[in-house]
Amino acid sequence: MESEETKIRKEIISYGLKAYEYGFVTETEGNLSARLGKDKVLVTPSHIPYEQRVPEDVVLLDMEGNVLSGERPPTSEYRMHLSIFRAREDVGAILHAHPLYGSILAVAGEPLKPILDEMTPYLGGVVEVTGFQPSGSQELADMVVKTLGPKSAALIANHGTVCTGRT
Repeated sequence: MESEETKIRKEIISYGLKAYEYGFVTETEGNLSARLGKDKVLVTPSHIPYEQRVPEDVVLLDMEGNVLSGERPPTSEYRMHLSIFRAREDVGAILHAHPLYGSILAVAGEPLKPILDEMTPYLGGVVEVTGFQPSGSQELADMVVKTLGPKSAALIANHGTVCTGRT
């Protein structure tokens, strides 16, 4: 029987490939993560094309960002992932992507209003836009956590999107 860690590693690779195939991420951009227990996080590696990734490439971090296992460097956005997990015990997985229309809204500084009733239960209301901060920085991570609040998604100014889920 495979371990929970192995199962989650495979899911991260699978969902990353789906995001790539749907055009939500490009060659190596965007990233995914999942909580492993209370104090560990699995994150995608940096600078490996989605089509070449294997479960062993996924990096295991503690909640302070220390690499516990993995030969690859973690995504440069690991601070954002860890900050969300620390702030939100209800979040079990995160996808940071660059979908075309979400990125356009993020560059324009326009929030995504829930135009369909069905959006509100999933997103938690209006998807707000963060202020600008440099990619990969703790300042960006803090800004995303603040903007996200209890909602499931946020637009990252001049950058892309971040979406959260229980699993």
